[in-house]
Amino acid sequence: MIVQMVLCNHLPSRKIVNSSLRFVDFTTGPEDPRILRGNDAERALASHGLFAGKVDRYISPDFIDIIFNATKSDKTENDK
Repeated sequence: MIVQMVLCNHLPSRKIVNSSLRFVDFTTGPEDPRILRGNDAERALASHGLFAGKVDRYISPDFIDIIFNATKSDKTENDK
């Protein structure tokens, strides 16, 4: 609480955003939070989150591959 108060009082002209930069799905289940699968990759990429949770390498290897390939191609394009 003190950190937020100091930031707001010290930087009144700046916009402070309350975001964890995380993509987590608590709504579609069956788990809570949902274990992300391949069909969730598009929503995760569109969210602009830096982190995704909850991912299981045995249940969702396709999700991991899709995200890895998407970020790999972004890096290659940005290097040009």
